[in-house]
Amino acid sequence: MFIFTLVLCLAALAWAYRHWLKVLRRLKFVALAICTLFAWQTPGIQVIPALQAFSPTYDGLMLALPPLLRLMSVAAVVALLKEQLNPDAWVGSLYALSWPFKYLGLAREKLAIRLRLVLDYVEENDLDWRGLLHSASGSSEEAVIVQCEIYPMSSVDRIWVAGFLLMIIGVGMW
Repeated sequence: MFIFTLVLCLAALAWAYRHWLKVLRRLKFVALAICTLFAWQTPGIQVIPALQAFSPTYDGLMLALPPLLRLMSVAAVVALLKEQLNPDAWVGSLYALSWPFKYLGLAREKLAIRLRLVLDYVEENDLDWRGLLHSASGSSEEAVIVQCEIYPMSSVDRIWVAGFLLMIIGVGMW
């Protein structure tokens, strides 16, 4: 896990440095919550014995490591995707990859539109979250028109997806 995360983080540093730092900056409180919950809520050997009950534990810090590594890996993948794809390509890719959801009765169109709206809000530099909270409490609703280009999956895309799924199944069975 550590080597996989290291490779992804190095790739993000090399090819998507600006995006990776931006994603990490937005995830800092999630990482802090993971560390806090694991380090202080797990019984074990205390890091600073003089603090007694207020000291984090070594066991808790070791248990916090895998979720933090996963978070770093996700941040690196998101940064690499942001560097390589525009928001329309993200939405189109998710729409194409979510085709099994239609057999479960789920609307993949809604998923694609919601992703597009989230990406629009995330990319705004002057986003005032306090203003959004205050406007959400009011009764003013405005319609938003969202247009997305949907690209069909090519045969090469289908081969890649099938290979990836076979790899996941193989690792899961191993």
